Formats: sequence, C-alpha cells, structure tokens
Amino acid sequence: MKNLNELLEHIDLAELKIRIDVFEQLSLNTLSYEQIQAEVAKVVTVETPEGKASLLQPRYAHYPKGTRFYRVRTLPADDRDAPLRTLATIHDCWEPTEAIAQPNRLNAEHESVLYTAPQSPLVAITELNIQSGELFGLVVYEALAPVNVSMIGAGADTANLTPANAEKLDCLEKFVMHAFTRPVGSDETHLFRVSQCLSNDYFNVPGSVQNGWCYPSATQAGSFNVCFPKGRRGPLKLVGVQVAQLTEQASASALALEVKVIAVRTPYGVSLDYHQVGTDVQKRVFPEISAV
Repeated sequence: MKNLNELLEHIDLAELKIRIDVFEQLSLNTLSYEQIQAEVAKVVTVETPEGKASLLQPRYAHYPKGTRFYRVRTLPADDRDAPLRTLATIHDCWEPTEAIAQPNRLNAEHESVLYTAPQSPLVAITELNIQSGELFGLVVYEALAPVNVSMIGAGADTANLTPANAEKLDCLEKFVMHAFTRPVGSDETHLFRVSQCLSNDYFNVPGSVQNGWCYPSATQAGSFNVCFPKGRRGPLKLVGVQVAQLTEQASASALALEVKVIAVRTPYGVSLDYHQVGTDVQKRVFPEISAV
C-alpha cells in the first residue's frame, strides 16, 4: 500500500476544495445512505494505478485500564424520587435497545450503540445541554482493560508530509471535523449519515483490535466522546449511577455537582439499589462525593 505522501500526490489542493464544495451543496435530505456513501467517497478517495485508495488513514490510541467513562440519562419531570423508574435496572445504564435507538453521530435509527465521555463527565453533561438545577442520572463505567479506539478528528499527523500535502490533509481533516461537530436539529437527522458513513467506511476495524470510535465533541472544543458499537464494550464495567444536579457554580469549563443519591447493582439480580450520600456504600463506590 502506498504511503500517505504518495497518495496525496494524486490530487491537488484546488481539486480537493472543489470536491468538498460540491459535497457541501448536496441536498442530503434527498439522498439515501448508499448515495451519501458514494458522495463521501468522491471527496476522500483518489484514483491510483492500483485502483481507488482512501486518503483517510485511521490513527489508533487506547485509554488505559482504570479509565472512567460517563453517560448522562435525562429524567422526566415525574421521575424525581428514588428509586427512579428511568434507572431501575442495570439494563437502563447501558446502550438503548434497537427498538428505541434514535439516529445520532455514529448510529442509524434502531442501531444500538453506547455513547460515553472519557475521563470527565463534563462533555457528557454539556452535550445534553443539562441546565443548572436540572436533575439527571450520571452513569459511571470503568475500564477493566485497555480500551482501543480509532481516532476521528484528533488532528492531522503531518510530520512526514511535504508542506503541500500537509495542507491537503488539513483540508480533509476540516471536512471530517465539520461532519462530526456541525449542529444538527431534530428535523435534520439526515445529516448524521455523513458521520455514519465516515466512521463505518474509513475509521472502522472489525474485531478485537478496536473497541470503539473516539470523535470530537460538538460542544466542548478539544474534548472527545467515545462510542462503543454493539458487542464491543467488553472492557467496561458498570460502577454505578450518581443522581445529581448542576449547581449555580457550574460553568462551561468546570463542574459543580450536587449528588442527591447513588445507585449500584443489587448483589443479586439486575435491579439497582439506591443509597443516600454519606452511607458506607456511597463512600466505598464513589469516595470522591462530598456530603453537602
């Protein structure tokens, strides 16, 4: 396989920009997933003497054992008292079932995946636009083994490229970043098909090599989410749930949580047991929580 420098010689910057401009003018709401796949390929692939080749070459990284991952569950107005109906069993803590899964950045409708924020819950909270005083469930997972991820939008590695080719790769990187961070309204879910095509066709390695995708946050510049496709979240264990609200001291860059209660798996079965802050269970499972 040719190296990236050689592949980038098969297109000039002006042509690449034209390809991207043409793509951005498409009426994506009129195109099927397969048609969008073909249009994406026109942007990110080139013809070589050996055939078509992708200009997007995935980079891989891993989160070490012990890394925590976070997911936020919003709570309906009539579900405020523990034990919560929304978070009653361990199944409520993992990815939604296919029957209720809605399209998002990396999944189609009825495709079940687990969206998380690594290392800090801030991204998970801001992505769902949680407001001060709003009660929510913060689901906490921990990696029992290294979590291998394909990096999307993590910055182009231009160290071994010529200046001209580095500029081309930067242009491609901006195209990918836009697909994963552009605002998408409730009536614009067809736009998710672009990021779905990119992740599935150009950043996906089947099997045990890759547990998920690491991709840029749409709300926290420089931060990332990790999405686990069905069947690949094996390294994660459920730690528990913190039912909390943001205090007025919280900001776009800093967390200030008031945890009301916690929930952990019952010793027997799949139900969640709820415990008050200050109990021995809370101190053992979430020692970082301080009683208010």
